[in-house]
Amino acid sequence: MKSPDQRSIGGFTLLEVIISLGVFVFAITIILASLGSSSSAAANDARRTLAGEILNSCFQDLSLAGKAPKEKSPLFGLEAISWNANPAPIELWFDTAGTRVPNKDQAFYKCEIVPTKDAAAPVGNISGRIEWPAKRAKGPAEGETELFTSVLLP
Repeated sequence: MKSPDQRSIGGFTLLEVIISLGVFVFAITIILASLGSSSSAAANDARRTLAGEILNSCFQDLSLAGKAPKEKSPLFGLEAISWNANPAPIELWFDTAGTRVPNKDQAFYKCEIVPTKDAAAPVGNISGRIEWPAKRAKGPAEGETELFTSVLLP
């Protein structure tokens, strides 16, 4: 028993401190784990955005090819599509920053543009596909991504 002269001093018991530290460590662990997955998702979103920008740049550059006779496109040096024959697919390679590189060994993105035209149709179709990483086996494996788009041209 306490004597009347002794005052009760407020404080936490050792058990309360240990339980609160356990809850704190658990919460920090959950937060750090979610930061890792969110940074991975942000990196994937950044790659997807850059891939879309590369594909868009390829289409824009191809549309500028051949504006003047025998003139190549200004950005990637693409030749105008000859709709008279069977047009050949165009392959372009890009690094992780979206800069064009000369070959697959240096590339992270592979952009393939396939022009097609039905002889009876008045319009042509250009399909674009970009995939990453560029160095891969047949078919997309887990963690590899592709984007597709297509336009009709007269």
